[in-house]
Amino acid sequence: MEKKTKDFIFSFVLMILGLYVAVGGYLIYKRAALPPYNITQLNVSPGLLPVILGITLILCSALLCIRSLDRSDGLKDALRHKCADIKGWIDVAFHDKGYLFAIGGVAIMALYTFVLLKFLPFWISSILFLVGVMLYLRAGKFWKIALSSCGAVGLVVLLFQVCFQAVLP
Repeated sequence: MEKKTKDFIFSFVLMILGLYVAVGGYLIYKRAALPPYNITQLNVSPGLLPVILGITLILCSALLCIRSLDRSDGLKDALRHKCADIKGWIDVAFHDKGYLFAIGGVAIMALYTFVLLKFLPFWISSILFLVGVMLYLRAGKFWKIALSSCGAVGLVVLLFQVCFQAVLP
């Protein structure tokens, strides 16, 4: 796949990420407007920076998208050509075990970030994540994986929560 096609795909991924960050910042602002904080102005809200960064990321991604198009034949033909390139790449990717293996790893990380951390305590979700990743990578025997995962998360909790008195998610 050529560099401009990769830039085209990546620009859309970054636009989605920018939208997520901007909406998240706005939701922070809305939560800060409620009691006990009562911060009703966006310019002093903790959600201001994420909103600015999200909008900036969307604009920069749009510029990257425009620059990735070869518009010598016209915008419509350039978009059609990029879509054909992406379709060809997807056809190849679904037959390559390396891509599918990477997608599985991303799915495990997404499960940890968006599901486990939301519904379980940090230490349980982190142990489950580490065990899942190491089993997926076939890093060793289950008892070694479980022991090392519990030890790593235990050290993180001890260091950050007990020693530094930091609040973990």
